[in-house]
Amino acid sequence: MSFKRRDARQIVSNTVGEHVDFSSTDFRADTITVSEMSVFVLRHVLIVLTALAIGGGCALVYVNLATPLYTARAQLLIDPKSSQPTREEMQSNAIDAAQIESQLVVLRSERVAKAVIEQLDLLNNPAFMTRNASDSEEAVSLRQALGAFADRLDVRRAGLSYVIDLSFSSPDPELAAEIANATADVYIRDQLESRTRAARAGSDWLESRVGKLRQQMNAAALAQQEFRAGRSSAAARNLAAPAGTAPGAPPPGQSAATDRNTLEELESTALAYKKIYESAVQGYAEALQRQSNPLVETRLLTPATTPLGKSYPRSKMILSFGLLLGGVVGVGAAVLRENLDTSVRSVRHANQKLGRICLGALPRFHRTRHTGWSARRSFYRGLGTILAGMKRRFGRPDLECFITHDQLGGDPFLNALANVRTTLIALERVRSHQTRTIGITSALTGEGKTTIAGNLACLLGASGTRVLVIDADFQRCTLTRAAAASEQQPGLMQILLEYRPVAECAIPVPHTHIELVPTRKFSSAISEALLGSVAMMRCLDEALRNHDIVVVDLPALEQSSAAIAMGPLLDGLLVVVEWGQTPTQLITEAVDRLETTGSRVLGTVLNKAV
Repeated sequence: MSFKRRDARQIVSNTVGEHVDFSSTDFRADTITVSEMSVFVLRHVLIVLTALAIGGGCALVYVNLATPLYTARAQLLIDPKSSQPTREEMQSNAIDAAQIESQLVVLRSERVAKAVIEQLDLLNNPAFMTRNASDSEEAVSLRQALGAFADRLDVRRAGLSYVIDLSFSSPDPELAAEIANATADVYIRDQLESRTRAARAGSDWLESRVGKLRQQMNAAALAQQEFRAGRSSAAARNLAAPAGTAPGAPPPGQSAATDRNTLEELESTALAYKKIYESAVQGYAEALQRQSNPLVETRLLTPATTPLGKSYPRSKMILSFGLLLGGVVGVGAAVLRENLDTSVRSVRHANQKLGRICLGALPRFHRTRHTGWSARRSFYRGLGTILAGMKRRFGRPDLECFITHDQLGGDPFLNALANVRTTLIALERVRSHQTRTIGITSALTGEGKTTIAGNLACLLGASGTRVLVIDADFQRCTLTRAAAASEQQPGLMQILLEYRPVAECAIPVPHTHIELVPTRKFSSAISEALLGSVAMMRCLDEALRNHDIVVVDLPALEQSSAAIAMGPLLDGLLVVVEWGQTPTQLITEAVDRLETTGSRVLGTVLNKAV
């Protein structure tokens, strides 16, 4: 038994064209095929394109509505001191960085901004700021102008050089250049005035210092002169004194030595005061010179010119960012939609999610106005999926239920349906169980079960098999309408209620090799009871006497429980699943319900696939 199951699984896998791993009960997949990726792209391309369009549109609207700003740039050069000691040159990087950062702070200071605003009268310039009627106070307007000035001013160091890049942005390009140059001029003038004030303060201090030093030098020189004059008077008194000296008087040699030391101290003090005085006078002269001609280390290297293009908003960057953001959001939405989608979208996914053999995937098809049957080519399949719900299908779906003689070859739908037929035959041989009565149903209405039932019967009949199709869908009667059966023609209800022969009620379908037992609309509760009755068993037995295979079109499970009632009477059931629409849980519950009530589910068929 296990050998036969393995053979059946291998045959099914080879027939449907996809490898299915049945060794695991949860049917896990490790890889994603290229076809599945292409289906994912085609399914979600509309979401991604919509997100791209929204992102690009928002970026375009912002670019068009945003006020353009023009940036004018000027460059200032700070010359390093040439008299810097060698030891300090070794540490000049840290010192220069601190000095330049200090200059950057000065350039951003309110003092410079206020001077520029007053110089250019920016408070009354509508291109710079718009004054409200409530802002009548000058102080409020000035604070607003200072804030606007600080927001539009950009000052930074150019790399590790002594160059400072100064830029200013404004809606008026000429005003931007004018303010940038005015800021540089105000800064240089501020540096000049600062040095002038420093030189004036230094000269004033040196002037007072020179006066004090002059007094100290004169006092030292006067003390020296007085000491010398007093020493000369003492020498004259010593010459007039008698030969004997009074007791206790110092000897003449000792007095002379003391006077000599005192004189040397006075001379050195006077000389020191003189040198200090001369140095102070020289410094005072230099201070006066700096005050009259101050040297400024900062100069304007490159003046600002009127910008030719706007600097804000950056249209290309904003558009690129908008498209990128839209693409990311679109892909994220597509991935989220894919993860939240519980429907089946491939044969492999059907095997994995449903735990049942999927016999194949049938593509979409439709009838055009001018031709009988037309297959969607691969490119138009994807396009048709994108435009699903927007296009109306031409023609009545009833006409798609049966394949005519001239429509048996060259159609992708028919080729896929032929693969399903081959798989059924292979399963029948491997399982050693002859399948002569096949019921076709679905979980939901509109999944294409009737189309598959009629076309599968036509394919079986084209190979010489005697096929009888029973329309057991009492609510829709689609096959009956497709065969254009007359109102007086007896059908399934007459067979079950009046015990009429099947051969009397069966009618040939035009341009096909099959016969159809039609039906008419009837009560759902009564029809369910009749489909599971002994009369239905008798109908099937009688049909198999003159036919090789009986195909029964059963109602959908959401519409009626007829499939549950009639399923145990049939050799097997095929459950049709619509690609990308029917939830997996609903399909699983429907199949379990059928199997629980005694029906034999042959497998599932994926319909309307892309």
